[in-house]
Amino acid sequence: MIAMEDELMQLAESGDARAAEEVTARLRRLSIADPSAAVHELRSLIARLGGRSVLRMRLLGELAHALCYVNDFAGAEAEFEAACTAARELGLDVEIPDLLIRRVQPLARMGRLSEAERAARAAHEGFLSSGRTHEAGRAAVNLAIVLRMQGRSEEALTWFETAAPLLAADEQATAALKSNLGEALLDLDRFAEAAEAFEAALDVFESGGHLHLAAIVEGNLADLAARAGRVDEAVRRFDAARAKYERVGAKADAARLLAEEAEALLTVGAWVKSERLYRAALPELRTAGLLRETARAALGAGLALARQGEIESSKELLDEAERAADASGAHALSVQACLARAEVARCTGNHEEAARLIEQAMSRLDDRPLQRLFALAARARIALDEGDVHRAMALLEEGERAAEGFEFAPLKARLLDLKGLALGRLGRHAEALAAHLGAVEQTDRSRGAIRADEVRTAYLESSLSLYAHACRAIRIANTPDAPRLLMGVIERMRARTLLESCAGSERNDRTEGEVYDRRRAEIVGELNSLYSRQGLGGRFAQQGGRSARDTGKRILELETALEQLLDREQASGAPVRPDVLKPITLEAAQAALPADAAIISYYLDGDDISALVVTRRSATMRHALSSRAAVAQLRRRAEFEIARAQGLPGHMRQGRPDESVLRTTSRLLLEPLDELLEGVERVFLIPCAGLHDLPLWAAAVVHGSDGDNGSRRARIGGIAPSAGVGLYLADLVRERASRTSGGGGSLVVAVADDVAPLMEREAEEIAEEVPGARVMLGAGATAEEFLAALPEHGLVHIACHCVFEPEFPMSSRIKLHDRWVTAREVAGRLARGAVAMLAGCESGRTSNRTGAEERFGLVRAFLGSGVGCVVASQWRLHDETARKIFVSLHRELAGENGSAAFRIAGVLVDEQARMRDCGVGWPDWGPLFVKGAIS
Repeated sequence: MIAMEDELMQLAESGDARAAEEVTARLRRLSIADPSAAVHELRSLIARLGGRSVLRMRLLGELAHALCYVNDFAGAEAEFEAACTAARELGLDVEIPDLLIRRVQPLARMGRLSEAERAARAAHEGFLSSGRTHEAGRAAVNLAIVLRMQGRSEEALTWFETAAPLLAADEQATAALKSNLGEALLDLDRFAEAAEAFEAALDVFESGGHLHLAAIVEGNLADLAARAGRVDEAVRRFDAARAKYERVGAKADAARLLAEEAEALLTVGAWVKSERLYRAALPELRTAGLLRETARAALGAGLALARQGEIESSKELLDEAERAADASGAHALSVQACLARAEVARCTGNHEEAARLIEQAMSRLDDRPLQRLFALAARARIALDEGDVHRAMALLEEGERAAEGFEFAPLKARLLDLKGLALGRLGRHAEALAAHLGAVEQTDRSRGAIRADEVRTAYLESSLSLYAHACRAIRIANTPDAPRLLMGVIERMRARTLLESCAGSERNDRTEGEVYDRRRAEIVGELNSLYSRQGLGGRFAQQGGRSARDTGKRILELETALEQLLDREQASGAPVRPDVLKPITLEAAQAALPADAAIISYYLDGDDISALVVTRRSATMRHALSSRAAVAQLRRRAEFEIARAQGLPGHMRQGRPDESVLRTTSRLLLEPLDELLEGVERVFLIPCAGLHDLPLWAAAVVHGSDGDNGSRRARIGGIAPSAGVGLYLADLVRERASRTSGGGGSLVVAVADDVAPLMEREAEEIAEEVPGARVMLGAGATAEEFLAALPEHGLVHIACHCVFEPEFPMSSRIKLHDRWVTAREVAGRLARGAVAMLAGCESGRTSNRTGAEERFGLVRAFLGSGVGCVVASQWRLHDETARKIFVSLHRELAGENGSAAFRIAGVLVDEQARMRDCGVGWPDWGPLFVKGAIS
């Protein structure tokens, strides 16, 4: 570059205009290939030239253009102003259109759209008047871009048509035109035409090595895939585009893509994940002064918060969005703001205001059919809330007709669900059932197309009401095949990604090769260090003042980055196996169920909690055992009783405490089903939303022990994530038990400290009951040794501290001697059909996201490895009680490594009942439960 600078100085002195133009062109090419380097060299050259000259004026324009590529739009505008001033002082008005056309981009990106439009029109007129038709075509493209940003996409298409023949001989200019044309078509929901334009542009830019331009198109293709409901493709393309931007130093563009990825996640109901990404993107967008992009991101973040019920925070972001949209002249965003405000109004019960805002938006969406469809669905929902069923039906029929032109399953599911509700209110129950089952089918299609586990889970979470509506429609229609239909709906919403993990569906975990692996290793390494520093408190512990808060903030940043990497990994992996996606049928479940066993599958029926009881011979529905509100109140009572008992000193914990919480749980959820369990010895419970945090296992122990007048009740045989998962795991246990060799040993791991000094004593006592067990104690229990040993043993006992992370449940973790090991690291490492005992506090807690039917945490990591069952703790353990229970478990199961999973629940229930009879309180014996196989 020094040689280039010297050459330029010589050219400036010689006055060789042609050679100066060649050097300027070379710098322009450098701006495209490596804009950061171009900025550095141009600044140096301009400083050396000094004074006033044509060459210096042109280099100022080139510097401004390079600054645009690195997202310094304010700096670019200042340099353009300097270049224009220099041109006028030199009497070179003929140069002004060239500078104006380049000035359009920074003005537009900073939201100064009216100024950008004037500059583009002036450049176009200047080029035409001087007969420079090629440049006039470029100006027409820039004008079209500004018009699109103002929400005038149809008008923009006219200018693209004007520019096309003027640029036909220039391949790169034509590619730029197609890239921007695609964006206008995308605004108008003309997806196929947009895709064709984007792909044509991408081929030219990639073959020409134009990284920055290729990144723009890759991002546009990601946005298109997201709007069309192809979330996996969107995730992959967003990441590829972001990598290109980061390589050229375009941080603001990378942040814009992050916000667009958040928007994609928002469309499938991943509200928490999308909010995190929006918040990560907003600071860079604000710093860069990108008003339009800031407005779009703030709108999305506000909507995500509204969906989570955080209304005041939502309003603050929507206010910011509207200010930024007004300042930038991005009128199209005001329509989205109307819809977001309508959602806030609906969430606060102001249906009249919500309806007014939606209709205001719909009146401006005639040229955007897909967006209008979303608004129409929202308006139909308001009509149903207001009781105007006929108005809702008219809107939904219009929506169904319009939706035929789109392959967007989430929207079709929403329309069908609303139609089912409307038909039900009109008493047309058979039609309502068909509509609700159609909605479930469309939802399943969408879930099946999403490969990233947590994104699929979030989509399910946002769709739970749809499944609940289908369950209610089945009950009301009361057709002869109602139990069969109900089983299909329940199993569709429950633990499907866990079933895929159990089945060992292959994932592509080498998506980006060494760079990807290195980045993931760096994140995991830093997280391990931070978690070790943080100790037992979890991410939300704020003790220690600012240092602890800074640690928590950094953990949040790293966890978000790790989630993105894993989402990309899974999105790029093998498709979900079709056989795994199919829920187990009622007939298949009955055929696989042991003759003396029954399944109680709880489910949501509107706001009620109901149950489907399945035995080998029958399947019976029981409606409205309790309400969600009553269960929530019961959960709060249980939490209070547990906290109170655990706060008492040892001498005050004697005698059986009040068991009213357990008895109420039994009375609501178990006793009404006793009459259906005649001849049943063991019952397997499958909780639904709201029941996961109840002491359901402890209540079942009490229920099975307290039959009236000596009557014998079925005892709890286990808790299962779903019928499909439970029966699949039972097959793995039988397969393991049938083998005569391999994987038969036991592994006992314990790391004691001042908080839990009895852990290693517990392990030593267990080792005495299990001859030949491999024992890792204290300093011998390192993470590396532990992870390597897991797949070699059929029974694993872990007496270590556990921490549950509700926001990032797969980073829930186990404390080994040298560091913490997360659920994510454990997943996939254990022997299939084995038994795992997690003797740590809260080891069995799962993600408490509202309504989620896919549960994440340590237990999921073990079950996802194909473990037959897991013994875990729902709340904090009482050390002495837990030690006695676990030692007894191992004593009873000694020598039954292959079949331990079949007996372990019965042994645990016996020991807990014995503890209860000895006067130990349920908060002390009750946290342990068995989850896994139905056998």
